[in-house]
Amino acid sequence: MIQTKKIYTYLKRQLDVRKQAEDLGVPLWQSPSILIIFLGFVVMVLMFIVYQSSQIKEDPFFLIIAEVIVVILTLFVGGLIIQSIEQMAKINKMKSEFIAIASHQMKSPLAQIKWILESIEFSTIEEKNRYEKKIGMIRQSNESMIDLTNDLLDVARIDRGEKIVRLGNVDIMSVAKDVLGEYKQFAKNKNIELKLQNESGLEKLVICTDERRTRVVFDNLIRNAIAYTPEGGRVEMIVESDEQKNIKVCIKDNGIGVPEAEQYRIFERFFRASNGKKNIVNGTGLGLYLTKNIVEQSGGKIWFRSIEGSGSMFCVSFPFIDKCQKYGK
Repeated sequence: MIQTKKIYTYLKRQLDVRKQAEDLGVPLWQSPSILIIFLGFVVMVLMFIVYQSSQIKEDPFFLIIAEVIVVILTLFVGGLIIQSIEQMAKINKMKSEFIAIASHQMKSPLAQIKWILESIEFSTIEEKNRYEKKIGMIRQSNESMIDLTNDLLDVARIDRGEKIVRLGNVDIMSVAKDVLGEYKQFAKNKNIELKLQNESGLEKLVICTDERRTRVVFDNLIRNAIAYTPEGGRVEMIVESDEQKNIKVCIKDNGIGVPEAEQYRIFERFFRASNGKKNIVNGTGLGLYLTKNIVEQSGGKIWFRSIEGSGSMFCVSFPFIDKCQKYGK
């Protein structure tokens, strides 16, 4: 009786294809049970056609050709099933890698916050003057945690097909100067020259985008450029307008570049170039994925050029204000 109940529970679980698809995070038609049933159905239909054809035309050569076609079609459908399973395995691997990366990224700020708080708690009166510096370190660690959390939330919204930008009038030059200012010390610590080059000839350039997330775009691109550029290098932010009435912003560096064989994956979630990992630069692989989605949801475009060992240039373009009225705020 117990064995029968176990068999019943197992069959019920296997036949609940909707629950299976939800657990695996794939569409219903990609669940293994549906794909296997589909393969069985295709095989039966093809075998029936071959049987009926053999009854009509009793030619051995014709029968062999028909069986070869059946085998080819079966292998084709089987290939689709294998491809789907491989995709699910790849997704699971990416999730595992992301959990490891996110855990590492969150662990360091938390450990630092804990250490600073403990040192403050047990400090003497003479050491009180150090509090200001330590509180600054806590604030920086806390900001890192907030940024990571916001990135994760935005990725979740994008994956659900939600629009994460709120379009409005934004002065691109003001945002560019602010973000560059935030990275002056970071660049100085690596002895990297950080420059803003305004080739538009205008001090105020209004574009149609989301101000907060435009800062995220510039933040991601500039941080990457500085992080992947060796000491003594150069990072330039070039702002210009083109003939199509768009504002173009390019961030150019002479850093390590992206290997040519990996460039097609540069905007994928969780992707990090192999040479970036070798240089031990921390990151979640979400920055460029978010950047691309923010730019495209703003009605803009993003592209890049990169040569391994020579550097990279990432460019984004946004429409002028006259297009913004069509989208609304």
